[in-house]
Amino acid sequence: MMKPFLLLPVLLLAPLAILLPVLVHADDRAPYVIGSERFGVLGPSYFITGFEKNDPESTSPGNNEQVKFHISMRYRMTEFHRGLFSVPEDQQLHLYFAFTQTSFWNLWDESAPFFDNNFQPESFLYYSRDSWPVSLAAGARHQSNGREDPFSRSWNRVFGAVHFGNPETNAVFGSATSWYFGRWSVWGDEETNPDITDYFGYGKIDLYIAPGQFPLKKTSFPFRVCGILVRFPVGGRQFIPGVEASLFLGLPNGEDFSPSLMIQYVDGYGQRLLDYQQARTAWRVGLALIR
Repeated sequence: MMKPFLLLPVLLLAPLAILLPVLVHADDRAPYVIGSERFGVLGPSYFITGFEKNDPESTSPGNNEQVKFHISMRYRMTEFHRGLFSVPEDQQLHLYFAFTQTSFWNLWDESAPFFDNNFQPESFLYYSRDSWPVSLAAGARHQSNGREDPFSRSWNRVFGAVHFGNPETNAVFGSATSWYFGRWSVWGDEETNPDITDYFGYGKIDLYIAPGQFPLKKTSFPFRVCGILVRFPVGGRQFIPGVEASLFLGLPNGEDFSPSLMIQYVDGYGQRLLDYQQARTAWRVGLALIR
């Protein structure tokens, strides 16, 4: 009998190998992926530093002045406008592969070691219709930190998501994602982190606010508010195990793809894999690429 963890490469890679020959179309209408038509970032990528405060009962050896950087990229493998799996012209069906890395770096220590690296490859289908106010996504993702026992953390999950709004036309847009539909939908976590869903939750809510869509008056303030992101998991040990809020300020005379000033506040559990059971509060500031 095939072990559950062996199913992950099949879920991630088999759709890519089978469906790659399908002819592609130039339009990309996925509201939460930004960049070029085929290749771009999957949400903000950033490099920030600051300080964090552990829960008084924490046993984590984490550094209070860590650098955090986050890189998230996606590639549209194909879409189904022609060929065997074609869809009508008023519908969009895309197949994506994405990779996300979040690293915590003790840059200010003498030897500047990395504290924890979290890697997340995923593959998903994205579907939308012109007449629908929402769009749908479903896929599989793996997340691990590449360490050996006793510091190894790893889990796999299938997920489904509902996306609403479009950053090109709406001032408010976001998504609701679930990865717990029963114990079968999460696997590979039994040996090193069997309680991980208690702290990462059963799903998450992402809410983006883009004030740039409002006609604001010009001011003497040198920065412009170009984005607010609020993200929080739902379910698990607590109904809301944590929260992450980020403010993005456009730099003076900034052009498309120029960096933005980013201020991030996080509080709660599941902020990184190595010590996901430890609650902490952190403030960080740095640069981000959001468009």
